[in-house]
Amino acid sequence: MDIFSKENLTKKILPFLFSAAEMAAISYIYLETVFNPYNLLSIIITAALFLIYDFMCSHKKLGIPIYIALMAAVVVSINIIMRNVENRFAFLEWFLTGGATIETTPQFMLPLMIFFSFFISSVTYYFTHIIYRVSILTLISLIPCAIYIKASQSVPTFFAIFLAAMNIFMYINHYQRRNSEKRTTAGKTAMLTAYTDFAVAAVLIAVILPKPQDTPFYDRFEAFTNHFSFRGSYGDVSGDFTEHSGNADNFNEMESRVIYYLSTNNPQYFKIQVFNEYDEENRYWIYDGIYSGSGITNRGSSDWEEGRANLNLSALLDIYKQSDLSAAKELIAGIDAESIDSLESDSEYYARITAVDFPAEYLIAPERIFGAELISRVDKSTKMTPAGEVFPAENRLGSAETYDVSFYDGDFARTSGWVESGLCNMSYDEFGELLAALISREDTDSDERDILTEFYMEMLYADETCMANGYPVSAEIQRLSDEITAGLTYDWEKADAIEQYFYTNGFIYDLAYNAPDESDTPEFFIFESKRGTCSDFATAYCLLANAAGLRVRFTEGFICGEAVSEDMYQILTENAHAFPEVYIPGAGWTIYEPTVSGSSGIGTGSDSDDEQTDYVTVFAASVAVFICIILVLLVIIFMPQIEELAFSVRVKLSSAEKGVLLIYRRLSSKAGKIYGTDTKRLTSCQLAKLIESRTQLPTDEIILPFERVCYGNLSADKKESAAALTLYRRLVRIMKKTSKKRRKRK
Repeated sequence: MDIFSKENLTKKILPFLFSAAEMAAISYIYLETVFNPYNLLSIIITAALFLIYDFMCSHKKLGIPIYIALMAAVVVSINIIMRNVENRFAFLEWFLTGGATIETTPQFMLPLMIFFSFFISSVTYYFTHIIYRVSILTLISLIPCAIYIKASQSVPTFFAIFLAAMNIFMYINHYQRRNSEKRTTAGKTAMLTAYTDFAVAAVLIAVILPKPQDTPFYDRFEAFTNHFSFRGSYGDVSGDFTEHSGNADNFNEMESRVIYYLSTNNPQYFKIQVFNEYDEENRYWIYDGIYSGSGITNRGSSDWEEGRANLNLSALLDIYKQSDLSAAKELIAGIDAESIDSLESDSEYYARITAVDFPAEYLIAPERIFGAELISRVDKSTKMTPAGEVFPAENRLGSAETYDVSFYDGDFARTSGWVESGLCNMSYDEFGELLAALISREDTDSDERDILTEFYMEMLYADETCMANGYPVSAEIQRLSDEITAGLTYDWEKADAIEQYFYTNGFIYDLAYNAPDESDTPEFFIFESKRGTCSDFATAYCLLANAAGLRVRFTEGFICGEAVSEDMYQILTENAHAFPEVYIPGAGWTIYEPTVSGSSGIGTGSDSDDEQTDYVTVFAASVAVFICIILVLLVIIFMPQIEELAFSVRVKLSSAEKGVLLIYRRLSSKAGKIYGTDTKRLTSCQLAKLIESRTQLPTDEIILPFERVCYGNLSADKKESAAALTLYRRLVRIMKKTSKKRRKRK
């Protein structure tokens, strides 16, 4: 083959234009321009690959090694480029959303163009130069269409028309070269079928595949990749206490990896760290400078467990009931007795937590934890800060340590009917006065006094850290807070109303959304974008609650992940969460969930997400279809080899006599296809003369055993059958080779 001959170059014009149009359509999704350096790169790559493929056709023995080397070069080059990408999950999100949520960068575009240039040019060349298949070319035409629709974008009319036209022109060109009247007539129908298939398939994809409006595929695609790691490290995030907030978003930006296994019959929110003051200038949360760069300094108590065990609301209620104090009597008297009796018990729960290659300074802990034990240590003791952060008394946790925690249900006050019964219908001051009066009574025994004292100390701490050190809010936030809580009396009513505001005013959880730098403020989130991360929601809630006079703090930790078996859960990096805690008089610290996609069941989150399209299934189906297409292409490409292999196996498994007959019939069929002759009408002698005249090889090892078995009704042995099979393979190779030479001379 003369690679640079006019005939060869002319033959490549249409396939080359088709490949270039495919790549231009793909790059247009992300760059919205036809003329860009990436298209030029794809054109150069495609041209070079076409020349290499021509060389491979001329040197068949080198073809497979060269193609394997090309594949390796593509993989290596993509891997080198992707090493500079901090989060490869972001690349997949960028690809599936058409660059709508992640900024397009060279590190994203280059691997995309290299991969698709190689894939599309390979398939286009093979099915236009080696074997022509209009159906495969039509499928390839749909690749950019599928990406457009996956990214919730409309397919540009220009590209749709151009690709369809290229399919038709390549079809016409192919059958003109065949120069057969019979094939040309049949081709008109096939041409119309090809165009119809392309149009119908495009319409079906546009109609069937969903087109979400908000952050396409992110939440569900993220869930689908829970068990997969695209990087080998956790980046810059570690299990350390930090001087300010930000861990929740940092964890969420990482790849999805399991970092804890949790065995419990009562999954909870787990806290890491608490912050109580908003730094408006830096736009993050701090805790009065108590945290140092290496963690918590001298603020943990080692004898915390006994006191925390007293924070049992059922025990507090029993004290109310048994006391003859007028304030306690009035509180109970104002509540329906039946409601009081129907309250659930504030039960104790347990959990065993195992870290998965994740060393940390802290233990992740439920809000109402009252016990922790390090299983594998001699010194099993732990410390707790007044804010409820728990950490080992000695040394940090190892990468795979296990510990047990004991706790009360963190959502007990809201799910048991405690709040609704009226036991929180009091102000902070009224609750403090009630506790103080009960503590000072002479008939209060020591156990009751311990319980009351623990509630009283918690109340004082809440006031000291979250009210005395209150932070100013903007006039807009103050005005909105006043509107939300207008006419409400109790803290729990105000806290509930602020939580509900986020569910009824069009807020959207969007981990990938980035507000403009100059507009990245709580005010912009609340009044303009209404779109952001859990940190944005928790920050907005805390500011609104603070403006309403509530004692509120910003907490970072984890929600419980998906169940892997009964009472066994996993916590992943993507389960990192920021949430507010509000001190409710009569109930204590209570978790609220303003993030509209909150999935733990704590709070009053919307369930509408369950009614949306299951993008996990869509993505999984898309991947499965893509894999099936690749497998089908491979099968089609290697079908001749597969058929020959199957034939050889059949001959070897057959008797010698049947094997000889099968080889003769297949040789006759092959000769007919290669030479365009009706070999069925030829005798064995005539077939032998035809093949020998073209190949210059004797055919006796096939013809003689065949005549002896077919006409003489004699037997054959396996050696004859094996020799005939070997000769058959050699004859077919030479027939194909000589036939190509004859066509070129013509």
